[in-house]
Amino acid sequence: MPRGKLVYITLLLGLVCIPLILSAKPNVEEVDSLVQKLSSVSEKNKAELLNQISFAYLYIDAKKAQNYAEQALELAIKRKDRKEEGTAYVAMGSNYFLRGEYEACLPLLKQGLLIGKDLNDRKLITNSLNSLGSYYNKIGDFKKALDAYEEALTYLKSPKDDIEIATIDSNLAGLYSTSGNYVKAMELFMRALTIFEKKGSKEEVARIKNNIAVAYHDWGNLDKALKYYNEALDVYRDLNQLSNEAIPLNNIGEIYKDRGEYEKAIDYYRQCYGIGIMLDNRQYESIGILGMGEALIKLNRIDEGEAKILEAKAKFESMNYVEGLAHVYYNMGLIADARKQSDQAMADFEKSIDYAKKLHIIDLLEKNYAALSRLVAITGDYRRAFELYNTYSTIRDSAFNESKAKLITEIQSRYELEQKQNEIEILTRDNAIKDLELGRKRIRFNIMLGIILVLAVFSALVATLYTTKRKSNLLLESSNEQILQQKDELEKLNTTKDKLLSIIGHDLRGSIGASKSMLHQLIKEPDVFPPEEQEQIKEELYRLSENTYELLENLLSWAKSQRGLKIFKDANSIRRLVDSNIEQQRFFTDKKNIELTSQLTEDCMVYCDRNMINMVIRNLLTNATKFTPEKGKITVFGHRAGNNYRVSIKDNGVGIPAENISRIFDSREFFTTYGTNSEKGSGLGLILCKEFVEKNGGEISVESDLGRGTTFSFTLVVATGVNSSSMEMNQENGKGTPGNSSIG
Repeated sequence: MPRGKLVYITLLLGLVCIPLILSAKPNVEEVDSLVQKLSSVSEKNKAELLNQISFAYLYIDAKKAQNYAEQALELAIKRKDRKEEGTAYVAMGSNYFLRGEYEACLPLLKQGLLIGKDLNDRKLITNSLNSLGSYYNKIGDFKKALDAYEEALTYLKSPKDDIEIATIDSNLAGLYSTSGNYVKAMELFMRALTIFEKKGSKEEVARIKNNIAVAYHDWGNLDKALKYYNEALDVYRDLNQLSNEAIPLNNIGEIYKDRGEYEKAIDYYRQCYGIGIMLDNRQYESIGILGMGEALIKLNRIDEGEAKILEAKAKFESMNYVEGLAHVYYNMGLIADARKQSDQAMADFEKSIDYAKKLHIIDLLEKNYAALSRLVAITGDYRRAFELYNTYSTIRDSAFNESKAKLITEIQSRYELEQKQNEIEILTRDNAIKDLELGRKRIRFNIMLGIILVLAVFSALVATLYTTKRKSNLLLESSNEQILQQKDELEKLNTTKDKLLSIIGHDLRGSIGASKSMLHQLIKEPDVFPPEEQEQIKEELYRLSENTYELLENLLSWAKSQRGLKIFKDANSIRRLVDSNIEQQRFFTDKKNIELTSQLTEDCMVYCDRNMINMVIRNLLTNATKFTPEKGKITVFGHRAGNNYRVSIKDNGVGIPAENISRIFDSREFFTTYGTNSEKGSGLGLILCKEFVEKNGGEISVESDLGRGTTFSFTLVVATGVNSSSMEMNQENGKGTPGNSSIG
């Protein structure tokens, strides 16, 4: 997430992967009490106490925490105490995480997990997995984070584990919120909140509310975020927990900064800083100072802002807090830029990039490269400026892909929310029906009492009730069938919508945006580029236009195929279909000096929709051209296999990694990579090939040897008893071509 909002990664602290070993964050007095016990504890239990002290010091004094963890590790190894050895590794890994040294923490956490599994120590395993999940969450590897959290939950089965389960549920909720699955995130937050409220743990309730507020903050609902931050802050003040107040105070400052109310933001950052001073907590101090500095820069109070940023820099350096330094140098670059000190600004942006690369802070890298590209261009070094701008564009596109995935997930989440609302409406209707049935039972009871008096009236009423019930049941069955049909239609429409959004949202924008940027440079600054570079740019523009045209053609064909139009299959010459597409593709293979040949010796007639199979062959040839290097070779061959004819397109290109083969035909993923000349695809072509081949009664398959080439093959049903020469003559005269209108 962007710098600013502090999240409780576990029950304990914000921004740090403290494991589940402690149930609450100790204060200074409690830590001193633990240290005093060292003089009287037995040698056997000393490593355990050293680990406890290390965890207690994590958020008070990182150096002391590291020192005690190292003592615990040395003693545990000496005494061959594997459990405390593993716990010491987790303590040291947590300490490195707190200081922002993420690369150093990972092997320690993995070692702790390994020892836990060797000992089958459930507590050590779950602590290590929870910490690993928090690490992967921090660096943006959400898949590994999810796997770690879910594996931890498999070890927590007992009702006594409800607090640990609620802790991991809260971490999972933060993960789902970051990845855009808001419905799942809120469900897990509320489940954890319910457990802590039942336990009467006000402190844990406040922490969950802070995390809920962060989720609302990420979603852009600043009013709700502010409400939950204030509720968490009120609880901590009621409990007189000064150390915990700093987190919501900082987050409220972020709210006001996002609103542009910088003076209010400075007030809350100052309170966070003040708590850090009182508790001698350098992280709270430095985060508060950094926030004040950023707000002052926004107010154009550059000198005051610089003083705060430099103060934060000194504290971050003393802590070796890499993430903080990445943001400090970016702000120093902004200050130097505002003062027209270009050389200093560029140096600061370069340092920020170095730190941000270590932690994969994508949004900060994007801002640094954009600023650096602009400053380098001013110096006249247009080539380097262009390279920096390309790096910025690549990062921006990557960030856009993430936001696109978030958007699609958000749409899916909203759809699921609507489904749940529909389920509630159905349950409400079912309850109404049950109430109606109860009413009918009361009527029947009264009728039974009246049997003694009027038997004839009773018989008539029974007949009437039976008829009414039958009609109601028939009506209810009819309504349920309609609801199920509507549900299926909505699911299909939602799937189609997601697929279209995932293509249109970025790929068209990327190609057109790149073309626009190149044309702007050619028109506005033609003298910057020598004639040979202008020719290269023109060729690149032509390639981009070809890619855009191919994408539009595939997208239009796929969209029309989804509308359920009829397929018109007729007997067609497979050799003629292949030869015509080879001639169309030869222009592109000649540009890369690729040898494109057909080895189809027999002319077999197959039943197919000609336009669909033309699209299949064209896409497969285009794919082979993209991934075959200069002076490569593409061969088309085929043979009859029973009642089918198999066509194969083989290249000696880069090949496909084994783990990606299952992804290329997955309509949920639109998997794509760059070609040998950086050709960009949409991921739609192969999905289109699979759908069209299967709609024509065939199958498509792929075989690949990484680094040696790939062969795509598909089958079509042989048209028996049809003369190929007569069919070709009819097709040339305009006969036997119903396929021309199948998808056009």
